Amino acid sequence: MLKSALSFLKCVDCNNTSLLCKDFEMDSKGNVKAGMLLCNKCDSCFPIYDGIPIIISNTVIKLFLSDAIVKFCSKNKICFNGSYTYDKDTEIVRNGASNWGFQWGNSNENFNDTNVYYLSENFFLNTIHINKEEYKDKNVLVLGTGFGKEIAHLSQYLCKNIFAMDISFSIYIAKQRYVSFPHVHFVMADIMKPPFIAQFDIVIADHVLQHLPAMQKGTDEALALVRNDGIFAATYYSYENNFIMHAIVEPFKKIYSRLVPIKILFYLSIIPAAACFFLVKVYKLLNKINPRFLIRLPLSDHFLCWSKLPFVWLWKITIFDLLQAPLSKYCTKKDIETMFLKYRNLQIKSHVGTLWCVRVIKD
Repeated sequence: MLKSALSFLKCVDCNNTSLLCKDFEMDSKGNVKAGMLLCNKCDSCFPIYDGIPIIISNTVIKLFLSDAIVKFCSKNKICFNGSYTYDKDTEIVRNGASNWGFQWGNSNENFNDTNVYYLSENFFLNTIHINKEEYKDKNVLVLGTGFGKEIAHLSQYLCKNIFAMDISFSIYIAKQRYVSFPHVHFVMADIMKPPFIAQFDIVIADHVLQHLPAMQKGTDEALALVRNDGIFAATYYSYENNFIMHAIVEPFKKIYSRLVPIKILFYLSIIPAAACFFLVKVYKLLNKINPRFLIRLPLSDHFLCWSKLPFVWLWKITIFDLLQAPLSKYCTKKDIETMFLKYRNLQIKSHVGTLWCVRVIKD
């Protein structure tokens, strides 16, 4: 952890903005590789493991720690203050963290291949509606970093600081990929209780907020981190054109998520991925033969977008992602407008008919 990150952090249990840093081990650059953050107001403790501070409420933090981190805490006498609490929302967040940690941990594809449309700058700019020039000299926060695809682009835009946050262990995968990038900070934390002081020029949440147990609250928490005149940009699944997902898959998910282990679901998802791969190739062929006919078919833009993905990406990164998420919510345009009702500078655009892309300038 870069010690310069401390000025951005706060305690998630009492909102104290003065956290004390105790380092057990430093790397060759003088950054904290192992240590802890201590709140001098409520005595909450937050471990720093492999260079990443884990700033989750002490009432639930143990639910999100691996065995290795538990041993690290025990060895270094890091104790967690506060009585243990557990509710349905915490269970959803924990299951999501576990599932996405598994997904990114088992996706060994070349994440640096920008020829894959999902990783391309074109996809990033088409979904997160912020011009490249707007990032220069800005403090940027990326919520729900996953394996860190946004960092690859942001690092080229001359940002002042980039903070990457995720509650799953995919944050460690992102760190391994971008540890050499200057001014990039990695934090393991919960969007519902973010450990940041509101001083970011830009906050990004791409394909994240619709998976929260309380989407409106998560959105409000994210907006609260943006300074006045700053920019918030996010994507949300659209209710429109996603009938199969919200009417069939989501209800069915409540059953199979309890019965099918995540590892088995991972391999079972090859079947719908193969079917989709065949279908998108048909759409791609039709686009070459008769594009006027193709645009009359449902989800033509969406499937043409998917046709740019190799099979392994369609399987592991797209189809499995849709099937394993413990909770996914789908929004109409009216839902989006209602969610941002108090903000005047709101822009809403649709991406391939299945994703709402939102940009807000906070006033």
